[in-house]
Amino acid sequence: MRAGEQITRLTGELGEEETTRIGGSTLTSQAAGAKIAWVADDEEPEAWARAKRLFMPASWLAHKLAGAYVLDHQSASQTWV
Repeated sequence: MRAGEQITRLTGELGEEETTRIGGSTLTSQAAGAKIAWVADDEEPEAWARAKRLFMPASWLAHKLAGAYVLDHQSASQTWV
């Protein structure tokens, strides 16, 4: 639950109905988007400022092997980014 504050903040800013509309579900501790916000807000704001892309493990591997930046539909549906 490291991203609990971010879940509360984002849900409060957008409202539960809008978070469900945007991400297909409410924000939970499993949502990558809330964890990414935690990194940006609390853990590594300098690294976040330098970041150009975000990768899921399979996306990182595809990028290393083929130079492509991709995200499969299954992973994308679970990230809430």
